[in-house]
Amino acid sequence: TGVNIVSRNCILNGSTFEGRKKSSAFLIKTSYKPPIIISETKGIIFIPTHSERNKKCIWINLNGVLFYEAKSKNTIIIEFINHEKTIINVSYSIFDKQLLRATRLSLAIRG
Repeated sequence: TGVNIVSRNCILNGSTFEGRKKSSAFLIKTSYKPPIIISETKGIIFIPTHSERNKKCIWINLNGVLFYEAKSKNTIIIEFINHEKTIINVSYSIFDKQLLRATRLSLAIRG
């Protein structure tokens, strides 16, 4: 599952998923669906579209997002930097908030 891949990458970069989750929550003052730092040195941050316990959760690399827009009330289209597009079942406002949180986290780890 997606959380297993994210968790494995946290371990490969020197921490646990739970440790990264606590760090993100502390740095940006939010505990619900925090973005997860995969690598501070490479600036890799993943954004969850839903709670990590939800089977519908998809993890998006902040640095991979080029553009996103609403397709319908609860669906967005994301264009990635390689110009591939995907449709995700999440509202524009929720994804926009998640992207903002990840951007704040990115700025926080840069110091």
